[in-house]
Amino acid sequence: IADCASAIELQPEDTNTLKRLGSLIEEVRDFVAAISR
Repeated sequence: IADCASAIELQPEDTNTLKRLGSLIEEVRDFVAAISR
């Protein structure tokens, strides 16, 4: 996620990187939910 955020800082107009960040956040959310059960 940090690498993706850094890429967004360098190229904020890159929509592919923004979509990738969204996917990574969903994965982390799912992971945290799974270990919280």
